[in-house]
Amino acid sequence: MKKCSLSVTLVMTVELDIGFMAVDDNLTQLDEGSKSSEVPFSVFYEKQYEKMLRLAYLMLGKVELSEDVAQESFLKMHKRWHLIENPDAYIKRVVINACNSHFRKSFREKTALNRMKSIDLESEPTSLDFMHSLNKLNKKQKAAVILKYYFDLSEKEVATVLKLKQGTASSLIHRGVESLRASIERSDNGV
Repeated sequence: MKKCSLSVTLVMTVELDIGFMAVDDNLTQLDEGSKSSEVPFSVFYEKQYEKMLRLAYLMLGKVELSEDVAQESFLKMHKRWHLIENPDAYIKRVVINACNSHFRKSFREKTALNRMKSIDLESEPTSLDFMHSLNKLNKKQKAAVILKYYFDLSEKEVATVLKLKQGTASSLIHRGVESLRASIERSDNGV
């Protein structure tokens, strides 16, 4: 009995917060054995969107985020539509995976923010001139130089992190260091 009242409470909560109307499961559920090739994607989308929005909302608790997750999940599914054997199970899995990814990302962001709060960046041995010179590098050079010299990674490790060939990483590091050297020399000479 308690399970029924909990289920009804959840549905009512979703209906109140999002404004959903009760939907007949017969209209929204495809036959269990249906393959994606037997049903047009647009029909599947129309029949499943509200249910997947509810699923995302129940997982995340935020309307806007739930809408994003549901839409992104259908986009991912659309790309593979012709390969999917069981679209009903597949879309549920994609939505749940997207919600789990959001939780992981959110946790990593909070952890990183807490770590950054505990680090006194001003006490790091970097001058304003150096930071200015570093910011003049393009994104790849900047990342390669920071990984190589600040994190003390080998060129091979830098290449792995940046998903580059080792020669490309080596070249980025070399050119970045040369640009830094030239920029710092110019600032030292007052140019």
